[in-house]
Amino acid sequence: MTPQETLENAVLCVTSGRFAEAITLCEQCLKAQPTHVGAWNLLGVAYRGNHSLLQSVQAHERALELAPDDTDSRIYLGESLLQCNRISDALTHLQKAVQMRPESAHAWSSLGYAQTLHKDFESAITALETAKRLDPTNPDILNRLGLAYRGAKQTDAAIDHYQQAIRLRPNFAQALNNLGAAQQLKLQFNEALVSYNQALEIQPEYLSVWNNLGTLFQSQHHLPEAIQAYQKAQRIDPKYFQAHVNEGHARLLMGDFGIGWLKHEYRWLATRTNPQRSFTQPLWRGEESLAGKTILLHSEQGLGDTIQFIRYPEPLTQLGATVLLEIQPSLLRLAATGPGVHSVHTYGNSLPAFDFHCPLMSLPLAFKTTLETIPNQTPYLSAPTDALIKWKAIVPRGANLKVGIVWRGNPTHENDANRSVPFTLLEPLLDLNHADFVNLQLGLSDPESNAFHQRSNCMDPTGEILDYADTAALITQLDLVISADTSVAHLAGALGKPVWILLPFSPDWRWMLDRKDSPWYPSAQLFRQPTPQAWMPVISALTTSLSTVAQAFNSSTADQ
Repeated sequence: MTPQETLENAVLCVTSGRFAEAITLCEQCLKAQPTHVGAWNLLGVAYRGNHSLLQSVQAHERALELAPDDTDSRIYLGESLLQCNRISDALTHLQKAVQMRPESAHAWSSLGYAQTLHKDFESAITALETAKRLDPTNPDILNRLGLAYRGAKQTDAAIDHYQQAIRLRPNFAQALNNLGAAQQLKLQFNEALVSYNQALEIQPEYLSVWNNLGTLFQSQHHLPEAIQAYQKAQRIDPKYFQAHVNEGHARLLMGDFGIGWLKHEYRWLATRTNPQRSFTQPLWRGEESLAGKTILLHSEQGLGDTIQFIRYPEPLTQLGATVLLEIQPSLLRLAATGPGVHSVHTYGNSLPAFDFHCPLMSLPLAFKTTLETIPNQTPYLSAPTDALIKWKAIVPRGANLKVGIVWRGNPTHENDANRSVPFTLLEPLLDLNHADFVNLQLGLSDPESNAFHQRSNCMDPTGEILDYADTAALITQLDLVISADTSVAHLAGALGKPVWILLPFSPDWRWMLDRKDSPWYPSAQLFRQPTPQAWMPVISALTTSLSTVAQAFNSSTADQ
């Protein structure tokens, strides 16, 4: 067999998914022709199909060394770098590729996909629309356009492009999976179920579909079915770690803390963007004695997560530990008030000596926390004295019920559209008699600011807030906090302040299901959507309750 015939057979093996056989044939060809650029690129593609990503990158790098002006080598290298999560390096090569060959739909498509992974969605849409103009009937390009539009929160456009891709390639399981995920975002649950099932008919062991199916069931409170779907993905591939994490969240949501905390630890393996911290000191798992030892607790995710789990230093001191905290800068002053906290440090600064470390969100596992043993004595945080003095002057106590209000969280949060409340729905609440409202929402839009400032019973002191110690001191001047699922809700709960939390139908795991109270925060009352996106019943119940509380408060103060 000639080298050319060997290479042609290797191509057939790649197209039929026989990657190991293709690798062998490519290597045979390269023994005879070691400078064959096409053979090196085909070897890289075969390695990528065989999940040997480092070898894939090396093969394409060798092809590019042999032919620096070969655009295909640069595109293939960029695609393999993306698989290795080396997005910046991939972008460099793919941007060069479109400069070298601007008429290449392949180059523009790969660049757009890289930009999507880089979360530069507007640039991705531009690149992929260019690819679409060059190759309008390519279902892969249309599918990638769907991903970019979804990232840009243009879900209808995403659905349209997925459907175009499926019409061109009816057995396109990936596009069906993506279509189901987009339909799920639009709360088109029946349509999403159909899309997922169609994908599974084509590819029965499609991991992402089983995982997405689990999230679909979970979003409808069908937790046993959700767990079964997550476990199916795990049986297919035990290293599909996101399914473990999602099972953990479903179990925590239903109160199964034993398995829930164990599965929650897979979060370190499920993401490349939030790697577990590495220290020479050992991780404390609740087994080693802490008597006379120093332990470093470090934050890992959002501010609300940090506030929720800062409750654990005091139990650690009861085990004989000295507790250090490493947290976000905006929490520095506030966290120093926590019982059992010896010293507080921000990420990147030098740390005192310590013997053990533990991520804050791994402490429930280390303590084998159950619903009955949550350390929920509040307050476990308090405002510093200097902040209290400052805010007593800014927001004095008054005769009316004083209510803090916040309605949306971080817009970059993956679940923000689900958990944030449209301000226009809350506006009528501000017209209630006998209540004064204090804005706790940072970064008001112009319409929000105008609506808030035109009312005599509303004030917005957020320009004076420097950090969470200031927010805590402001909250101490209030009688009640009303909040969407944000860090402010956690803060109010940690301060022991009455807090009414507005929750979506499918809540975060920590709020569980079918409860009006929270085992984490005794001062919290939960107002839940009865059906997905149904905020009006929540606002109606909230308004009725607030009116009753405000009238009772004003009557009691009038009698004094």
